[in-house]
Amino acid sequence: MPSQTGYRLNYRSRPEIEPETFARATLRLIGGALQRLTNRLLGHIAEQAARHAHRQSYSVATIVLAAKLAKVDGVVVREEIDAFKALFKIPSDEVSDVARIWTAAKRDARGFEPYAHRLGLLFAGERALQENMMAALIHLALADGALNDAEVTFLERVARAFGLDRASFARLRAQIETPQPQDDDPYSVLGVAPHASEADVKRAWRRLVRVYHPDAVMASGRMSDLAHAQQKVAAINAAYEAIERSRVRAA
Repeated sequence: MPSQTGYRLNYRSRPEIEPETFARATLRLIGGALQRLTNRLLGHIAEQAARHAHRQSYSVATIVLAAKLAKVDGVVVREEIDAFKALFKIPSDEVSDVARIWTAAKRDARGFEPYAHRLGLLFAGERALQENMMAALIHLALADGALNDAEVTFLERVARAFGLDRASFARLRAQIETPQPQDDDPYSVLGVAPHASEADVKRAWRRLVRVYHPDAVMASGRMSDLAHAQQKVAAINAAYEAIERSRVRAA
């Protein structure tokens, strides 16, 4: 499967700022590049959030929350970085700026609540945006396995900052954590026959990704379907990769 536009985060490097000056240093680190970053924003959730006035606050707060969530269980692992890349599209020329914010933020999981409250203010009155961002953070927390106590506590506090009650958080968590029925046959998932040509398989995969891509779901106004769309696209991609692997082995 063609790879996503990726980037390499230097997540082992030590940030050059102290935790107590993080808010000021974050802005200083990225300088004028922040405006370019916030003008283009960070993916399908950001495309909706761009309607709000404070886009700089949105971009920085989103990166910081994601990085600190990844750190809250002790170690930031590659699966969490990959999940961040999958959930938030990052323009290739902004990768280094995002990486610097991420590296500084993931040094310490503490101090995340001001950023959560900032997003809560930006999303005030926008229930769909609140829930979609919360769903993205839950997906990120699950990237390295089942949620642990530290991750649950972090997410619950973020949910409160967003203005979501316990019932709403529990519902979102259950929707995402509950395994969805999967078809074991990758050809069935893509809706093609086992003898379909490589071109036909790729055409079916691309068509389904276009239909279920979160960008398309949000553009159609079906905000409540976003979590399902993310799971569907993951299943479609997994099916395509399984077919590719099986055909390489058979060649």
